[in-house]
Amino acid sequence: MLRFITGLLAIYLPLEAVISIKPVDVGEKSGFFGEVAFAYSSNRGNTMIDQFDTGVLLGYDTRTTASFLRADYSYGEANDVKTIQKAFAHARHIRNILSNTDWELFAQEQTDLFQKLISRTLLGTGGRFSVGDPFLSGRGYLGVGIMQVREEEQLTLAIFFTRYNLYLSYKLLPTEAISVALELYYQPNIVDFSDYLVSSTAQAKIALHKKLSLIITLSYQVNSQPAAGVNSQEFAQKTAINYSF
Repeated sequence: MLRFITGLLAIYLPLEAVISIKPVDVGEKSGFFGEVAFAYSSNRGNTMIDQFDTGVLLGYDTRTTASFLRADYSYGEANDVKTIQKAFAHARHIRNILSNTDWELFAQEQTDLFQKLISRTLLGTGGRFSVGDPFLSGRGYLGVGIMQVREEEQLTLAIFFTRYNLYLSYKLLPTEAISVALELYYQPNIVDFSDYLVSSTAQAKIALHKKLSLIITLSYQVNSQPAAGVNSQEFAQKTAINYSF
């Protein structure tokens, strides 16, 4: 039955690589940990389409701290015309300071050609507070922080500003073979709350064989003040093969 379900999902959802979004628990897995993911799709005939996505997660846990780097890259063409080109890198250091409280320091770099985003660089810090529900075998975090942002769009000068960083990150383990992760981010400009970013993501991870999994992700993003000619909302469905180590 599990093979039948994963087969249907692979047919009806577009293939894109994705790394697991489940929150990292300090002390959960001592030492090095990581994941790699890759997906490729193509079409030949009336329409010539090629798209590939790749991602990597590398981390180290000392039982009192956890540090990791996540990076993703996507590229696509249709009839020899570029349709997707974006990259993302995020580094985070988490230190446990109380039984249910962690301190975080993070940095990020992002580019997206079709959102006219040349570069979005940020450095931030904050705290996260654990939340859980024993009836659903769940665990997650509420995060509160602040970040300095440098943003450069096509045909504009780079600008600097500060945003609040508020988020909920949660994971559920309904069965041994299936886990579910949820993320919600709200990042308003601290001097203009009409300028904000919202990102929501739901993800299922289905074990295929030992450390090999199928990851299915649905995401929805809102940029209240996008570049000229860019849609303020974006929805994506992503499916990838993932290997954990």
